[in-house]
Amino acid sequence: MSSAKGLVVISGASRGIGRAIALALADATCVNNNNRDKASDESSSSILPSQHLHMVLMARSASSLQETADMVKQRCGNGDAIVTTTCHEMDLANIDNLPQNVKKILEPLANENYNSCLLINNAGSLGPLGK
Repeated sequence: MSSAKGLVVISGASRGIGRAIALALADATCVNNNNRDKASDESSSSILPSQHLHMVLMARSASSLQETADMVKQRCGNGDAIVTTTCHEMDLANIDNLPQNVKKILEPLANENYNSCLLINNAGSLGPLGK
């Protein structure tokens, strides 16, 4: 069986809905991989039917973002890296830095071959952090 790789980019991944989406996708990927050998049918109902999932997590708070990444890692155990993460601290409301931020996210992915990709635009701002 070939190794399928999926990519998910989640903005606003440090808390709330963004964190919940990251954790749910990690859970679904790990469950699919654990059940793959038992299933007689190779079809999957997962949104990203991948053996390996890479998550690019973005948010304004580096510490909260790292908490999300650590939680994702805990979901699948410490065995094979079924789900991997890359964290990028950035404020998507800062339009002046947007081209550099997009480049910072996409350049490391340029040589990868993903079978499926998902972009979740979840970032929102109700004001400064901490209020």
